[in-house]
Amino acid sequence: MPFSSSSFFGIFFNQQFVFFFPLFWLLFSSPSASPVPISSPSSASDPSILITVKTTKGNHRSRVEDALATWASMAGRKGAENTQILFVSDANSPSPLIQTTECPPGHTNAALCCKMAAELRIALQRSPDFWCHFDDDSFVLLANLRAFLRQFRPHLDDLYLGRPSTSAPVVLPQLDDRPQLFAPFRHRKRPFWFGTGGAGICLSALTLRKLRQFIVMGGTHQPRGNFQWVCAQLGVPDDVALGFILENFLAIPLTRTDRFHSHLNRMDEIPRSQLSDQISLSGSEKDANFVNVPEKFRSPHDGDGKRSDLLHFRSLFKFILLREGQKRREKETTKEKEDKYLMETKEYFLYHICGPDICGPDICGLLEIGHLRPDKCGRTFAARTFAACWESDLCGQRKK
Repeated sequence: MPFSSSSFFGIFFNQQFVFFFPLFWLLFSSPSASPVPISSPSSASDPSILITVKTTKGNHRSRVEDALATWASMAGRKGAENTQILFVSDANSPSPLIQTTECPPGHTNAALCCKMAAELRIALQRSPDFWCHFDDDSFVLLANLRAFLRQFRPHLDDLYLGRPSTSAPVVLPQLDDRPQLFAPFRHRKRPFWFGTGGAGICLSALTLRKLRQFIVMGGTHQPRGNFQWVCAQLGVPDDVALGFILENFLAIPLTRTDRFHSHLNRMDEIPRSQLSDQISLSGSEKDANFVNVPEKFRSPHDGDGKRSDLLHFRSLFKFILLREGQKRREKETTKEKEDKYLMETKEYFLYHICGPDICGPDICGLLEIGHLRPDKCGRTFAARTFAACWESDLCGQRKK
């Protein structure tokens, strides 16, 4: 199920408590973010997952707060105990969940590649079964992500999971001008697919270990051949450089999943009924590209000029919780109806066992269409009704 929201749903309608208490708790009561393994050895059914989210100072009070108050608040809860989320930024923050780097601010290739290198460095230090990258305009459905990753073997399989945003494999013409540039790195010149960073990228532990040779684990010197050097030589963003290294240097191709979404995909084209089935969703205020949710969350501060829920993530979170609560109630109601029907039917037959019309047409008809089975109706029913009715002349004639 997409979200295990039993504890959340009962108090959901107090919007201030639901959306602002988790933010306070996550920001100031989280365990220390020291570079140690994020979990004890895990099984295939419960892999450890480290999620790093790339952000910047200007988004700490908007996108990061929205993420912490919604999807990121589910990490560590029931069903996601082995999931850790860290935000990688270019500015200091009092929150232990925000890792500060020495990367420059902005959206330049150099800034993006610097933060991606920092994310990979953190992942290598913590050694999870899976490392996943998302941008701060991503909404991640953690339960779906965990269920998706459980099908893989992170320490046996080379995995590069994501979704491309191009219609064809990428060709880098700049390599034609400098064929000797990557000669020492066993470069195979070939088109390649890359997973779009905004949609989400996940690597297995085995793939992550193979990337270590491209990551400088300490210091500021960037030697020839490391991740940031490759970015600079190619002149491409971080997600393109990562795909290039994985495909051309390590021969690990992209495994595509269409349940990852970036702001390059139209969010409003995803039916509401399918929103809770996705792994990641996104949005863009600039392009008015938002998920199709029926109600926009309203903050108590909306009237004082402060803008809230810019990407509609709080509205989406509310929608998913309500939908999952409805599914849970419907499931419980269906089971209650089935139990009631079974009990009433059992009582009906046990009553007629002692009655004069034990082999009446009603009993034979129900037996014939298979509404009842001996193992569900008790030994008395099985021994007497089947013997006395199903094998009687009346029921025998009906069988013929």
